[in-house]
Amino acid sequence: MQDRFNTFIGTLVSPSQKILLAVSGGLDSTVLLDLAAKANLNFSVAHVNFELRGEDSNGDECFVKELAEQYGAAFFVTRFDTLTFAKKHGISKQMAARQLRYLWFAEIMRKEKIDFLMTAHHLNDNIETSLLNFVRGTGISGMRGMPSQADKLIRPLLLFRKEELQFYAKNKNLKWREDVSNSSSNYHRNFLRHEVIPKLKEINPSLENTFLHNATRFNAEEELVKFAHQYLATQYVSQNNNQVIISKEVISQFHNKAGVLWELIKEYGFNVDQCELVMDSIFGQSGKQFHTNEFTLTIDRESFIITKQSIENQLIEIKENDTSIELNNCEITLTETQNVAFSSSPLEAYLDRDCLKFPLRIRTRKNGDLFYPLGMDKKKKVSDFLIDEKISMPDKNKVLVMESENNICWVVGYRIDDRFKITNQTKSILHLKIKYRIR
Repeated sequence: MQDRFNTFIGTLVSPSQKILLAVSGGLDSTVLLDLAAKANLNFSVAHVNFELRGEDSNGDECFVKELAEQYGAAFFVTRFDTLTFAKKHGISKQMAARQLRYLWFAEIMRKEKIDFLMTAHHLNDNIETSLLNFVRGTGISGMRGMPSQADKLIRPLLLFRKEELQFYAKNKNLKWREDVSNSSSNYHRNFLRHEVIPKLKEINPSLENTFLHNATRFNAEEELVKFAHQYLATQYVSQNNNQVIISKEVISQFHNKAGVLWELIKEYGFNVDQCELVMDSIFGQSGKQFHTNEFTLTIDRESFIITKQSIENQLIEIKENDTSIELNNCEITLTETQNVAFSSSPLEAYLDRDCLKFPLRIRTRKNGDLFYPLGMDKKKKVSDFLIDEKISMPDKNKVLVMESENNICWVVGYRIDDRFKITNQTKSILHLKIKYRIR
């Protein structure tokens, strides 16, 4: 196992380059740490305490610190209130933990001038990732799972089965920490690990080897797709005056038109659902538009035209009879009603219909935007409001506002304007609700 590890690493890392090892204290990362040490790599150890398992989390932190000292490696550690972060951003605690740790790893690498990050993902992890991607919806790149190298991230254990890591650890008398949550089937990945994959191995006992062969084929097919994409882009996509122009002719050559269109425009933030709507509208009246946070696609007579939104430009216009608005990763539904069931969810807003002047407009937030936050009788800058709400800079740049006659009536997904709230005099209510797509 050490020889295979050394051979793989030797093609990617020179002895002088610095490596950051992500070590949780579990079996996989403990094996990675030992292999890296025996390969004489120049490494430091990084550990994240997510504060999700009480004293067990603190025990993991102490254990990894002792491991780093044992191997003579520099040790970096941080703690995150993962549950609060997850709740604030409306994501799962698993996704929150992933975002937090990789942002922190990147910060360490920048400050310490570290060349590569290594994680302990192994072959069985990759099978689970591939199955999760398949269930959620994916293309070829998702089916091949995680790559062994992606820019500065290296996953050297993708070559090895879990059983090989277990054998190595026991043979070397390594100690590690067990995460009791790994034995539960409550999480999607654990459910696949404990319930689904054992059933698949009843059908194919050599599932791991089959996956390795499939991953090789998927990698080859992905290369072909990229080659075809480049060819089509060269022949049928052009740029003119900050516009990307895609000939309809190229799409007409394929049976799966929406899928091909998506391959050509996904880099601009459009998703498959939007591409299907585009194709449904292709023979309708020219001028229909589809939007992401940064770009607009317009259906022209002979082509699709993609333009970038400037911070001042309107993103989308809402007409009086519209019942839903398509955005990048969500849909906003609009329902007129006389009844109100107030919700604490930031994804819903109730506005006095008679205070609104159509067409409404949704646009990107810009500097100097002012509104009256619900419950306040004074103006406040949207930027100051977002600071008070502790919204991160990347998320601030994605914030949209809804306007009625140039007056902000809703900071979308955060707070309505007090001037448009429901009162005792309200006769008609406009209920807005954001529905995020899960892909």
